[in-house]
Amino acid sequence: MSENDLKVINVFTEVKYDNNSTPIKEREKFIGEFIDKFEEYNFKEEGIVFIDNTRQIKLAILVNRVIIGFEKESTLEKFTDYINELLNKIKTILKIDSFNRVGIRGNYPLKEFSSREETNEFMRNNFYDLPESKIDFPIDNINFSFNTQINNSFANININHLQKSNIEIHTGEKQPKEESNYFLNVDCDIYRKNAKFNEIEDIVSDLKELLNKHIKGIL
Repeated sequence: MSENDLKVINVFTEVKYDNNSTPIKEREKFIGEFIDKFEEYNFKEEGIVFIDNTRQIKLAILVNRVIIGFEKESTLEKFTDYINELLNKIKTILKIDSFNRVGIRGNYPLKEFSSREETNEFMRNNFYDLPESKIDFPIDNINFSFNTQINNSFANININHLQKSNIEIHTGEKQPKEESNYFLNVDCDIYRKNAKFNEIEDIVSDLKELLNKHIKGIL
């Protein structure tokens, strides 16, 4: 898997800034800009929310932050291209170019296993010293968390178990067939404080380096 093919699930970016009344005062400008990219929108007391149920994408433009989220599995490259396109238009209407915090959080299924038990066994053997002779009770849902810094970005990491279920319906079968895939997952929240808009690309670059060079290295 190349850097550009990093799979990501339930990913979102959050851009925080000082209170700004534009999302309320200029709702019509945002509607004109994004109405063709989303299926519906809702007014909120603190701004406006655009929703695409088909693609499972949500954009919230609020008085002190912007949130863009993908629920479906995507790639980091596609998500980055998409948020850059939206944020370029948003920052022009907001008339701001620096932010209190810019972050991206997502789940990256980096290593596949044949079962939940195998995933837990890998976690137990590689991240913890838990000899069976001293543990006489079952252990499930093992995870490993730490904080780190890479270049100018800060990251909160949780390595855990992820199960993806796929339901297949075959002609002639009375019941749909459900198949599951099991992964060692990296839940990563990476961010910068007091960041300029153009630093989003640098944050993504740091994220790729963190996952491909450092995290994969211990898996």
